[in-house]
Amino acid sequence: MTGTEVYSRMLNWSDPSTCVLFGDGAGAMILQASEEPTGILSCVAGNDASAAGLIEVPGISASPMDPLLNGGRYLTMDGGRVFRMAIRHIVDSTRHALCQAGLESADVDLFIPHQANLRIINHAAEAAAIPAEKVFVNVERYGNTAAASIPIAICEAVHAKRIHDGDHILLAGVGAGFSWASTVIKWG
Repeated sequence: MTGTEVYSRMLNWSDPSTCVLFGDGAGAMILQASEEPTGILSCVAGNDASAAGLIEVPGISASPMDPLLNGGRYLTMDGGRVFRMAIRHIVDSTRHALCQAGLESADVDLFIPHQANLRIINHAAEAAAIPAEKVFVNVERYGNTAAASIPIAICEAVHAKRIHDGDHILLAGVGAGFSWASTVIKWG
């Protein structure tokens, strides 16, 4: 699992509706085969292409995402609709992933959601019936590092000794396009 983002190159620094939300980051996690009953227990993913324009950088092609090179095109976002869709898809996909794994919310030892913003994290955790003490949050330090946010949070949770062998870890992400995924891992 890897994720890298360089949002600083596509943000309009005079637009407070986006520039204060995003951060640059990179993270990776290596999985290996195991004889133990650990690893990925379930994964649910989806996409609603009709909502692709909710988060976008209009006109971006394969060229470098430098505002000087891309004609001053910057990331735009319909924050209200993204907020509502993110919560709905995080909750729905976590429920499906837990069901596929044969688990319930009470079985989750740690929930590591996409670090979009604290309001989305709190609403999604509450709607998914996961108590705040079982939710890992680091968005206040890095902003929304998008695809990098979950690998970064996993690394920090391990270092903070919030993850132990045998724990059920629930991961949930949303992103541009409009895509979403949830995964249940038995840590080992």
